[in-house]
Amino acid sequence: MTSLHTSIKLFNVCGRHFEVSRDLIEQQPDSMLEKAASETWHPDPEKAILIDRSGDIFAQAMEYLRYGSASSSQRACPKRCSSAISINTARF
Repeated sequence: MTSLHTSIKLFNVCGRHFEVSRDLIEQQPDSMLEKAASETWHPDPEKAILIDRSGDIFAQAMEYLRYGSASSSQRACPKRCSSAISINTARF
């Protein structure tokens, strides 16, 4: 297994593909995102993690995690997304 496979997790969110750094995922300990990417729930790093939810909302959640602010996310995804951006309570 190369370091690339351990540093990047692949997600398939309703047909949209995302590459997410392990560092970003680990910023949210005990979250559903971290659990979904764990070896316990997802032992094969070669396969994408399937999430049956809106790819648009997932993209906004990733933006929020990367930049630490919901301001740009809320402009692109108004009130209906605000609760989904909270990764610790999101139900993927």
